[in-house]
Amino acid sequence: SSGVFDDDSLRLLRAVRISAVTNFTIEDKTERLIRQKKGLLVDSSWERIRDELFLILDAPHAFRHIEKLDSLGLLNTILPEINSWKDTDQGEYHDYNLFDHAVKTIEFTEAILSNFSEYFPDHTSVLKIHFDEELERNIYRNNLIKLIAFLHDSGKVGTKSYDGEKVRFLGHDRVGEEINKTIAKRLKLGHKARRVIANVTKNHMRVLNLSKSTKISQRAKSRFFRDMGKDGIDCLLLSLADGLATRTDTDAGQTAPLLAIIQDFLRYYFEELMGILEGKEVGRMLSITREAEIEGLISTKEEAKDLLKSLNPL
Repeated sequence: SSGVFDDDSLRLLRAVRISAVTNFTIEDKTERLIRQKKGLLVDSSWERIRDELFLILDAPHAFRHIEKLDSLGLLNTILPEINSWKDTDQGEYHDYNLFDHAVKTIEFTEAILSNFSEYFPDHTSVLKIHFDEELERNIYRNNLIKLIAFLHDSGKVGTKSYDGEKVRFLGHDRVGEEINKTIAKRLKLGHKARRVIANVTKNHMRVLNLSKSTKISQRAKSRFFRDMGKDGIDCLLLSLADGLATRTDTDAGQTAPLLAIIQDFLRYYFEELMGILEGKEVGRMLSITREAEIEGLISTKEEAKDLLKSLNPL
């Protein structure tokens, strides 16, 4: 009935979530009603909105469900910051406007998450364990990174400028960090998830900028992980998805240099900093260190490394 959304406005969002999870199609009549009633969504608590949004991000092909939220007028009800994204051209280095690039970045993020063995064959197990980490109830690194993928360039609208005919977005990473902190607060995210969003947004250009160098020093890698900790892994994945989502005809050859750099960063982190090599014991070892971290027995990278060495002495 037409009053179903008046009784509980969260049903507006839940309709998309059920469609995402079950692969059912929302009826045209229901879609028209959702568009009419979309403004009611903000009457729901933000905790409930957050929970439904992350269930949608958890579903396969989340990028399509984000597009559906947009077509129904629900996405910019939750995220009014995106209102001008479709009108924001990104210049000669991008084939997509800001909105389409954001959606495409989610698509490539999902492709990488579902196929670590293709992109990172030397670190498949440890990456799966990393992104399966639950940061808070129903929010895992593997669904949070999809939200970050969508929001990573949120600072571009406010920083767009022209240098002759060239489009610039100077400082958009720092401006985006503040915007995304505001969004995280609105969504009632906990401390850990807010930290990851801010950290990855602020640093998402670092790897792309470093990739322009002829050689990346050990010091640069060390500084990257010193500043980011294990959130650097999320940032590396985003960097690859961001690069893949730039052109309509991006192929493996174009992104091969960036992929090689990211693989090298992962090797440095897991093998040199953490002392982890792929193998049948890796899951057990990382589960032990995570449990030790939860119990407060370790709190630093050095302590984790010492624990791993004691478990697997050379």
